Amino acid sequence: MRTTGFLLVVINVILAIILAILLFGLIRLDTPERATADPRPTPDTEIDRPASESRAVIEAARRESVPVAERDVVAALIANPEIIPFEPVLGGTMGFYAPENVTVLNDRWVYAVFEDGHVAGAMLIEYAATADGIVWSVLDAALDE
Repeated sequence: MRTTGFLLVVINVILAIILAILLFGLIRLDTPERATADPRPTPDTEIDRPASESRAVIEAARRESVPVAERDVVAALIANPEIIPFEPVLGGTMGFYAPENVTVLNDRWVYAVFEDGHVAGAMLIEYAATADGIVWSVLDAALDE
């Protein structure tokens, strides 16, 4: 009788360990990997840019350029997350959430880190300040690996 009770306890412990391992994913049973689309643009894919961000518009804006404070450039970029060329994942919202991660390199370029709470990336942006506001053109963008 005593041996049977001990044997049941051992079996229950072993089953609990197996269940914990399966629940925490330490052992993967022959499940196929889920295919997820890579959200990054391929090298031969042009990043979709609105017409306002075309090269001609940037050059025209540069000709009528007005001086602008660095803090105003950072604030304007934070207010324009729609220039981020990646879709958010898991219900996040892409944006420039940390002003300290936006660096105005000079009167032409900005380096900025963006994220949606799940994935992050960085981009190099050309800008021109005009009397009507700032015109943005994404030069390059990539998600962190």
